[in-house]
Amino acid sequence: MYMFNLDIFQYDQVGWLVYPSRPATIIGGEKLKKLFGAVLIFSVTVGSLASVAAASENKKEDQAITLNNNSEKPKKGIVPQNGFKETPLGNLTTEQIKLYKDSEDGLPKGFVKKLHIDILHPHTHTVDNIFKTYDGYTDRGEVISGTNGKSSNDTLVFSISKAVANKWGASVKFDYKKVSATVGYDVTWTDTKTWGYNAGVSGNKTVHVGMQDWYHTQEYNCHTDWYDTDGYNYGTDYGTGWAAQWFKPHFYSWET
Repeated sequence: MYMFNLDIFQYDQVGWLVYPSRPATIIGGEKLKKLFGAVLIFSVTVGSLASVAAASENKKEDQAITLNNNSEKPKKGIVPQNGFKETPLGNLTTEQIKLYKDSEDGLPKGFVKKLHIDILHPHTHTVDNIFKTYDGYTDRGEVISGTNGKSSNDTLVFSISKAVANKWGASVKFDYKKVSATVGYDVTWTDTKTWGYNAGVSGNKTVHVGMQDWYHTQEYNCHTDWYDTDGYNYGTDYGTGWAAQWFKPHFYSWET
């Protein structure tokens, strides 16, 4: 079996172009026509070793960026007791978890596995196990400030509205629905919340208010299996990942 980097054109009423992110097995046009109901025209270019190396680097870059939320992983810490109610975002119902687990149906006829839909290189995503859980935070730094124009000490009252979100990441190309079904919440869920915060400030000083986002965090092992159009597994990418469910804010202040 020979592996090439392929430029593959499929024409329909509109016409569109796909560049595969992994090497693909060369398959005859008649076979592909039977599988996908379309005629694919193959243009194969055998480049230099430098071109092959560049393609490999592009593949790695695609795996790291395309499907993963690359936001900051929370740092482990002790949850502050600050009076704000814990309100975890995006909890899934039993029915929603089942839908997320079954989200990789709908392949061309002939496939017996539930593979992620991908015309040129079908694949499955699997979370193997969760190996660590902890509460952690990320720090936004200053989110609001105010000045006390009096010569005596005072307390400033702030109303703070911010967008908050769950998040996730993985070291291999992966799908958020499989992660969500495993941890029990939608790792892409977002919301906007508003809080009140009082900060004491000395006379003729400015108070600055910073904010931390706190998360219930899980780290997991995972892998992605890759298949050709006959359902033959030609490779597996193993990796690790993390998921974080937002549940409360923490505010702190300093003055200048």
